[in-house]
Amino acid sequence: MLFRSVVRKGNLDTFIREFEAAPRFAFDCETSGLFPFDPQGYITAIGIAFDHKTWVIPGFMHPEYQQFSHSPFVHGNALRRLMQLLFFIAHRDNKQTFAQNGKFDNKWMRCKFGGSFHLTFDIMLAHHVLDENLSHDLSTMVRSFLDEPEYDIPLGDKQGK
Repeated sequence: MLFRSVVRKGNLDTFIREFEAAPRFAFDCETSGLFPFDPQGYITAIGIAFDHKTWVIPGFMHPEYQQFSHSPFVHGNALRRLMQLLFFIAHRDNKQTFAQNGKFDNKWMRCKFGGSFHLTFDIMLAHHVLDENLSHDLSTMVRSFLDEPEYDIPLGDKQGK
């Protein structure tokens, strides 16, 4: 069974300890669009998954949400500082890092947070090497290889609207 938690002020130390202890992790970003250099673009959430647990770091950078947010990561540079700490720890400890289309997520993080994770393995690129004629999105691969039903959430929800 996989456990999920949202990173909050009260459990931030626990999350950082677990991140430091993990030899490997997978990450994923949900974004407001496809273009990280768009000044109106933002990251809505970042998922960090360990073997035993997945953590969600709320970005909630939508301008209309920020004024009502109680998230410790919305105001000021807290989210940027947290992400820079995670980049440092991952690099320092030479952690194995996995992603689906990690180049896309890393580009967003470099643009918005000034850093990124070193990719050990990208599922989408590996699938492309196996057969460049197939669709490489995660949803299609989950249906094909794991025989699981469609799971994706609506685009508006992904974009934090």
